[in-house]
Amino acid sequence: MVVFQTFDIFSKDFHLYPESWYKLGFDYFNWLPIFMMVSGISIWLTVHKKMQNNESRFRIFLHGLRRYGSYIILSLFFCLWVADLNLFLSLGEVIGAIGFYALISLGLLLLFYKWRFWLLIVVYGFSFFLREYVSHTPGLPAISPFFLGFTVWLMLPFMFTGIFLAEAIVQKELKKMFLFDMALLPAMVLSVFWSDKISYFEGTLSFVLINIFLAIILFIVITPIQDSKLLRIFSFIGKHPLLFYFAHQAVFFKVALQLNMFHNFDTLYSLIGTSLLVFFTLITAKGFDILKPKMAKLRVTDHEKGKLNQLISVLKRT
Repeated sequence: MVVFQTFDIFSKDFHLYPESWYKLGFDYFNWLPIFMMVSGISIWLTVHKKMQNNESRFRIFLHGLRRYGSYIILSLFFCLWVADLNLFLSLGEVIGAIGFYALISLGLLLLFYKWRFWLLIVVYGFSFFLREYVSHTPGLPAISPFFLGFTVWLMLPFMFTGIFLAEAIVQKELKKMFLFDMALLPAMVLSVFWSDKISYFEGTLSFVLINIFLAIILFIVITPIQDSKLLRIFSFIGKHPLLFYFAHQAVFFKVALQLNMFHNFDTLYSLIGTSLLVFFTLITAKGFDILKPKMAKLRVTDHEKGKLNQLISVLKRT
């Protein structure tokens, strides 16, 4: 996705989402559901691990507040750098939206940890009914991804599906994932006949259910081979999503605008530029991987801090 988006920045002939894209029906699918489900899996893994270590729910929430709050702060600076404050306030920037909905999901998961299935059902129902109410209430603005940003009904169902299926995905319980998908199938079919369209940009019920169904199939296919050498590059990129996102959005896009290079090159030069920039981003990500363990060795652990404080206390007494 990063390659296509970077190529789209420079090429005057290629456009990532042309009008023909939607005429062919590609508004039916999007990358967002998979990313949001992975975010849900990450939330469950964090909560599950910390609860096994007997950490209080309040401390777990504070950890999430620091983590996902940093997403929101990054999003604010990003919006001010690339666009304006309105994009941030409307939740139209995806990193800020992920941080916001992740905090909501984390809070709900901590409150209803033992009732995850019923929490999933409530989130599905609330999200879908809210979308129908907003889209069919006279006087409300028309649905737009840029006006309402990344909405509740577009984000929370994917995130909570990831939370609910996280244990099955991590433990490679393919049967459980398959049964969930089969249980979802009738609702998906009904939604297709009920909805007047299948659209990501309008966040329709049919779009959400179709993409949950397809994302689970993708997880079922990938889970048995996730450790293969073929998928290592995707695993590597998956460890640095923020770096790749901000590289092409905050750096490449901004530089292209400032230097009048946006949609200004032929296909060949666009390919060369895209290849060099993506390669540079990969090298930067690899550099972070190399430096991370070295920086970790320099950190002082809580145990070491305790020993240091005891030594200081002894020295003061003497």
